[in-house]
Amino acid sequence: GAIVEVGVFRGGLAAYMQGVLLARQQASSSEPLRPLWLVDSFEGLPGESGMSSRNAPKGGQFNSAHGQQRWAGDLSVGEDTVYSTFERFRLLERGNVHALRGFVNETLPRWPHSRRIALLRVDVDIYSATYDTLHYLYQRLSPGGVVLFDDWKYSYAREAVADYRRARNITTDIRFLPNTYDPMAYWFRCRKGASKQPETCKGQ
Repeated sequence: GAIVEVGVFRGGLAAYMQGVLLARQQASSSEPLRPLWLVDSFEGLPGESGMSSRNAPKGGQFNSAHGQQRWAGDLSVGEDTVYSTFERFRLLERGNVHALRGFVNETLPRWPHSRRIALLRVDVDIYSATYDTLHYLYQRLSPGGVVLFDDWKYSYAREAVADYRRARNITTDIRFLPNTYDPMAYWFRCRKGASKQPETCKGQ
C-alpha cells in the first residue's frame, strides 16, 4: 500500500518519509518504491461551514466550529513551498510523490477503492477533518497497516478519533511513539484472520 499524509503543512515530515522510502529501496533492489500521497488543501483550514462533519455521530459537542476557529488562517502553506522542500533534497526524481489538493470532505470521497494504504498519517488539527479522513480512508488501510495521529494534544482531534473508533467498534489498543515532542498516537488495523467484531488485534 501507499504512504499517505493528510495535512502536510510545510512538508518536512513528508520529505523525511520520502527519504526513508528511497533509502529502503536503494538498500534492497527487490523493495518496491511505495507511492507517497500528500493530501492537503494547501490553503489552511476550512471556513466555519467546513468545521463540522456530516459523517460524524449527531449531537457531539466537538463537531462544530465553536472553539476551533482559533486555528483558522494560521496553517496556509502553498503547494510550491511544500515541493521546494522536496526539490532541495532531490526527493522528486523517482516520480512516486503525488499531491491530492483540496479539503478532505471534498477530495477523499473520490479516493479509489483499489488504492490501498500501508501508513495513514493524520495531521489536520480539527474534529471534522480528522473524522472525515478516517471515515473515507480507514477502510482503505491494509490489514496490518498503521494509522498515526499527530494531533493527540488537541481535544477536538482526540474526540474525533474516539467517536470514529466507537462508531466502528474498534477496540485495538492505542499506542504512543516514544520520545516525541508531542504525543504521537497510533494503532494497527487487524490483520487477516483477526476478530472483526469488535475490531481488536491480539498480539499486535
